[in-house]
Amino acid sequence: MNIEFVTYSNNENVKKVTQKLEQKVKAELESWKEPKIYSVWVGAFEVNNYYLTKEDAIDLAEEYKNDGYDDVIIREEFNHGKS
Repeated sequence: MNIEFVTYSNNENVKKVTQKLEQKVKAELESWKEPKIYSVWVGAFEVNNYYLTKEDAIDLAEEYKNDGYDDVIIREEFNHGKS
């Protein structure tokens, strides 16, 4: 995906803000390319020792639900290039 920001202003401050915004948007879009990682929480405790794929997180959450826990959450974590 290619995004280009165009500024129709001669104001230097507007140009600088637009450049910073463009950098932030491009960095955010780039981060979306990373594989998603997940953790499973039961109550106030994270129950996995390492980040999981979505499928593994669902499986682990189902195990806890089958054991009678009702406060089970799958949370998508920020993946900053690490998996």
